Amino acid sequence: MVQYNRKQWITFCVFALTNFSIHTSNSVIAPLYPGLASDKGASASEYGLILGLLQLVMVIATPIYGKYINSVGPKRMYVTGIYLVAIYNVFLGFIDHVDGTEAFIGVSLLLQVIAACGVATVPIVTYSVIPREFPDNITEAYGL
Repeated sequence: MVQYNRKQWITFCVFALTNFSIHTSNSVIAPLYPGLASDKGASASEYGLILGLLQLVMVIATPIYGKYINSVGPKRMYVTGIYLVAIYNVFLGFIDHVDGTEAFIGVSLLLQVIAACGVATVPIVTYSVIPREFPDNITEAYGL
């Protein structure tokens, strides 16, 4: 194993922590959301669509982010993505206060789109920064 300098360790730890946190926050919703959505009057197909929307929007957003990462800059894109996921997490905590089935579904769809736009930035930035920060051992950095 190659010795990493301080900047490389910090970069690695930030990416690892961010990836873990973002994917943990997105996986927590899966067991809890269907019961809440059913209580609000949503059908299984409606909340299934809402839960699947995250991946669909990520598939659409990722190539767009990849095209514009050089003009926006990886740091700005990364921080913006983290903020979007934070906004999603905060508002998701209040989603049980939304009254009415249609309003609940609409807010849920909006929150999933916001989350997907934030989550999609993380792999794009990670895959563009690692070769620059770990030029001698790119594959080991990706593997870790």
